[in-house]
Amino acid sequence: MTLALGALLVAVPVAEPPPREWYGWQTATADVAAGALFVGGWAADEDLPAAFAAVLYVSGGPIVHGGHGQLGQALASLGLRLVLPFLGGLVADIAHGDRRIGLLAGAVPAAATDAIVLAWE
Repeated sequence: MTLALGALLVAVPVAEPPPREWYGWQTATADVAAGALFVGGWAADEDLPAAFAAVLYVSGGPIVHGGHGQLGQALASLGLRLVLPFLGGLVADIAHGDRRIGLLAGAVPAAATDAIVLAWE
């Protein structure tokens, strides 16, 4: 009886988890466009491109995650994109009087974390 039970357990196939698919290139594309707008507006000393960049940066990643049906990742992306640049800007404003450097210093790791860690199905 033990042999029959052992043979039965061995014969049962083990289901493999489905392969995970990475879509971080989509969030990174939105972030590169936002970064180009931000830097262009900064170089030209214009506020409008920076405002468009901020909207694209904050909404791009969460929209991509939402399009993939990943509500949890969308909310995490939004949190990263709001909190890290805010903290970076606050520290830079206190230390140097120019929050734009701090905004970039917070935005880059938030975008990288989003694309590398969160953008998986």
